[in-house]
Amino acid sequence: MSPEDRGWLSYYLTGAVAGIGSNLVDAAAHLALYQDAVRREAIFYARQVRAAGGREPDMNHRNDIDELRRITIIAERKGFFRALGSTLDTLAATVIGVGAINLNLVRADWGWLCITGSEQDYPRTPGQDLSKLRKALVDDTTRGGAIQDTLLQAVRGAVRAAGPAHWDEWLGATRNTQVHRSQWTEILVQVDRRNPEAGVHRPLPRQPQLVEGVELQTTAAMHEMLLTEDASVTMAGLLDSVVAVVQPVTGACEATWNRRRADPRVLPQPFGSTWLPAVVPQFDGYDPTHARKAFDAATAILVSPSHAKRITALKRP
Repeated sequence: MSPEDRGWLSYYLTGAVAGIGSNLVDAAAHLALYQDAVRREAIFYARQVRAAGGREPDMNHRNDIDELRRITIIAERKGFFRALGSTLDTLAATVIGVGAINLNLVRADWGWLCITGSEQDYPRTPGQDLSKLRKALVDDTTRGGAIQDTLLQAVRGAVRAAGPAHWDEWLGATRNTQVHRSQWTEILVQVDRRNPEAGVHRPLPRQPQLVEGVELQTTAAMHEMLLTEDASVTMAGLLDSVVAVVQPVTGACEATWNRRRADPRVLPQPFGSTWLPAVVPQFDGYDPTHARKAFDAATAILVSPSHAKRITALKRP
């Protein structure tokens, strides 16, 4: 590996580590804003119930503020799942980089770690499902292989201890549905008809990876299709679970890095020349002259001291 490649790879890895905390903060902010919008929506709902005088409340006729609040509830929920998914992806990049696992660091994905399953010999489990991860590890008879196994087993143990069974799989499926798939219908369940101020529950799909239309055709009861808890309960639990994973995994990564640093030969850093795209499209924006004068006149970039050290190390020959 050339000094230039080592430089940008180190820069990228430290950025991925920093991204874990940044994405967690984003998720916490999305959850707080979601809960605030839901509280204000409950006030609106109670007002509409009282105005209906026992009839079905009118929830469709809204002014601009009411409509923005409705959209905010949906947008903040989507943002929450995107941020938590990004937290796990940047955590995966950290594990891959620190553990010298021969996978594309730049495109790291949490699913590559293959945490699911009950096999005791993880991450060396035979079979097709773990073949990509297994091939990315060094020989398990070496000290380096033992270091990698210890790190990955710590990751898996942290996930299993952090929440109810399959919580991380459900999170991944929900993030993918929110970002890539057809959206499920927003279903509201009234909390208490005698107390309209209590608002409504907003349950999330029990199996978000499935097609909603098929579920509606085949499911006999709504509680079989939806989680029987409000979305805010699920979201708060997921945030706690991810935090509970990040803490021990980053600790295991630190221990792994210290072992490698003490003897760099025990586990050399892998590198793939194909990790960067060969062709990058040239995009100049919509108005390239808009801020050009400011760029030409700039004499410095203001960054934190730690970031300045990263840039200095990157530029050092």
